[in-house]
Amino acid sequence: MKKKIELSVISPCYNEEDNIVEFVNRVYDNLNKFTQDFEIVLVDDGSTDNTWVLIKGLKKKFKGKLKAFQFDRNFGHQKALLCGIRKALGKNVLTMDSDLQHPPELIPKLYNELKKNNIDLVSCERKINFLSIKYTLSKFFYYFFNATSNIKIKNNISDFKIFNRKVVNNIINLNEKNIFLRGVIPWFGHREKLIQYNLEKRKKGSSKISLLKQFSFAFDGIFNFSKLPRKLPLYFSLIFLILFIICLPFIIYEIIYKDISVFTFFYTFISFVLFLIFLFMSIITEYLGRILDNLNNRPDYIIKSEL
Repeated sequence: MKKKIELSVISPCYNEEDNIVEFVNRVYDNLNKFTQDFEIVLVDDGSTDNTWVLIKGLKKKFKGKLKAFQFDRNFGHQKALLCGIRKALGKNVLTMDSDLQHPPELIPKLYNELKKNNIDLVSCERKINFLSIKYTLSKFFYYFFNATSNIKIKNNISDFKIFNRKVVNNIINLNEKNIFLRGVIPWFGHREKLIQYNLEKRKKGSSKISLLKQFSFAFDGIFNFSKLPRKLPLYFSLIFLILFIICLPFIIYEIIYKDISVFTFFYTFISFVLFLIFLFMSIITEYLGRILDNLNNRPDYIIKSEL
């Protein structure tokens, strides 16, 4: 059994050749301020630039303090985080992004807050002082998620957090595909503290999370934790049943006493019914697809190489 160390810092990276060297250097410097018993775990999520080449150079420089895993292809940010958590040896684990928008200078503070308060988890709440479509959409998502789910996520909470081995073990023991860590961790109900930080603008490169990936991320959260999609058919059926009962006498009157086209009425009615049928079929298909994902039991990711 491998010896546990005090702290593992985990960071997914995807096409971060502009930031990865500065990121690792700053993380290393800040860890050295309070402990020598640490490791830095990088997970390359199928980068197509020189990120992995640079990580190899960093491995030579930092040797036993750094380990890295390279995916065969891009499996997604959450899968990369999950891989890092599974591979980490730390009694405590800190997760953060490698684009430098999560400031490494906060690492000592996060560790001290975890230890002095004797809690399981410290999460960072970002203060955004600049306009961004990405973070505006994120606010709408959190509002909708909290309105439709029993699990509540604080606005502007990201994956920048530190937690103890109890949380790590609970995550590892999950057998859940399409994992949504920002929902899973609050679901455990661990003792948590929030600290605020100023989110910095990207200094180099651009965000690798496209609008499509953001929507995919949001769907994972909603379909994994919200019961609303499952209840939508029931709600709509009740609404349209009530509307049909209210409108039925008027429709009969129009058909009998006025010159109304029955064909037009039924064409409109059937078109709308078909729309609802296909809407609800898509919701059912989404849940069936997720059940199939679990039954297939495919691995969450494929590791191409490791350092």
